[in-house]
Amino acid sequence: DLAGQAGGLYRGSRAETRNIVMTLMFQWAPTIQDARRRVYKYMPVGQEIELKVETTDGDYYTKGYVESDEPNIFTPSGGTSVSILCPDPYWRLGSLDEYQVTSFFGVNPLFEFPFSNEEGQKQLIMGEMLRHTEVSLYYEGDSPTGGVLHLQAVGGDVRDVTMVNLTTDVTIALTNYTIPDGTEVLISSIPGELYAQTVVGRTRINLLDNLADRSSWMVVNPGDNRFAVSAASGIDNLVVTFENPVLKEGL
Repeated sequence: DLAGQAGGLYRGSRAETRNIVMTLMFQWAPTIQDARRRVYKYMPVGQEIELKVETTDGDYYTKGYVESDEPNIFTPSGGTSVSILCPDPYWRLGSLDEYQVTSFFGVNPLFEFPFSNEEGQKQLIMGEMLRHTEVSLYYEGDSPTGGVLHLQAVGGDVRDVTMVNLTTDVTIALTNYTIPDGTEVLISSIPGELYAQTVVGRTRINLLDNLADRSSWMVVNPGDNRFAVSAASGIDNLVVTFENPVLKEGL
């Protein structure tokens, strides 16, 4: 509130931890005791579990920790109340490891039936690889989220890659770093999973020191997002994909 004035100042808000409380009735077990033991087995207190909800427009998932499991043993049918705390308050469309994928490259089909090879060519061109420096992403989620940026050098080295969200004017860039041919760089802007790494075989090497000072973690907002990518050299050798979860505030 503002002293002596109407209204107030908005200082921001955030989604709190989701608390899911389920009241269950025991069924499909020889005895109530057997049913209770099954609940203890599948929902152990203090352990992380995965919840899946099937709806008419898709399956939604979330993860949480069992806070309590309080059975009622003084009723004829028996039942229990299970409380689950979810640090991530959002539901994810699809599986927990399923992402919306946006590619900066595609294929232009150049082969179709019927066909002829009157000149006797030994090779037939099936398609042409296309690489784009700008793409659009339509995010159907309810809440802004980060994602995982994949940068892969194919056919040659790529130096000092920059990616810009043209919608929000947010930039993330590598400086003084060359991606060797056949190497992949991963940059994650997912809250709680922030990193920049290069993948060499089975080893991941930290690249946070190679992020430019002007860099900010890439975020997609509900609706249209437009991205552009560039490089100091080797842009034709760069394959780019961006993966982000689809977050829903409710079902």
